[in-house]
Amino acid sequence: MENINRIFEIKKKGAETATKDDIPMSLNLMVELVNTNPEIQELVKGLTLTGVIELTDINETLNMSIDNGKATYGKGSMANPDFFFRGDLVTIAKVLLGELDAVTAYFTEVVDADGDLEQMITFMGVMEIALDLLKIVPKGEMKTIIPIDTMKELLQAYKEGHEAIKPEHVPQFLNVMAAFINLNPEAQEEIEDSELNIALKFQDVGDFYITIADNKMSVSEQPFDGNASLELIMPLSTMTDVMFDGDAVSAYMAGQITVNGDLSQAMLFQSIMEMLIDKIEI
Repeated sequence: MENINRIFEIKKKGAETATKDDIPMSLNLMVELVNTNPEIQELVKGLTLTGVIELTDINETLNMSIDNGKATYGKGSMANPDFFFRGDLVTIAKVLLGELDAVTAYFTEVVDADGDLEQMITFMGVMEIALDLLKIVPKGEMKTIIPIDTMKELLQAYKEGHEAIKPEHVPQFLNVMAAFINLNPEAQEEIEDSELNIALKFQDVGDFYITIADNKMSVSEQPFDGNASLELIMPLSTMTDVMFDGDAVSAYMAGQITVNGDLSQAMLFQSIMEMLIDKIEI
């Protein structure tokens, strides 16, 4: 009870008041929930997950593992974890308190990560349920740019390979791409002062309309009021190849993509897509 009260105290006063002892306390509380709560037990059944959290400003390293319904926590690193998650104490506290979702933190580069992004997202899903059960952050109030389940589904398909990509993954990918572009400093610099209206037409999926303006990207299935500045036409199989390889130029040269409009805009679109692919392949 004392640990829960301390978390509520930090939540009330702000993550800036968290101390080096509060992070391991939070992880220990999560371990207790994983090992005793039926809802979380069902989620982690058959799951093997290991992660290392590095508090970069205080030189503290913590680890957590889940193995078929049993969670453990410890200090120090571990051999070959599924993922590393690095950030300063206040940022990690914000993530653990549900004030900052991990994907936003990663895309904005306020934290660094290595390893299996899907496993990291799975860990954050466990944390989200824990925050809801403790009434720290009710699930409907969790601030996320992309729902965890959506992110996990896309990453799982991505991990399984080209054949696993289905039509419903295309809008998921485009929405993740928009979130990345709207948050990532390098992507923001890449699209600075650009104004694009891109019509993506997939012969066996449907049409999507992308607007890039004022350093923001948005995705819609509603046509533009005016004309598109760029039209890209391709089958899903070609889009899948581009999603995995980031090489739209080769597909264009092979006649697999029809480009109507400014080719330089197509090159910019490929460039920011490559940035996303590099980011989710951590």
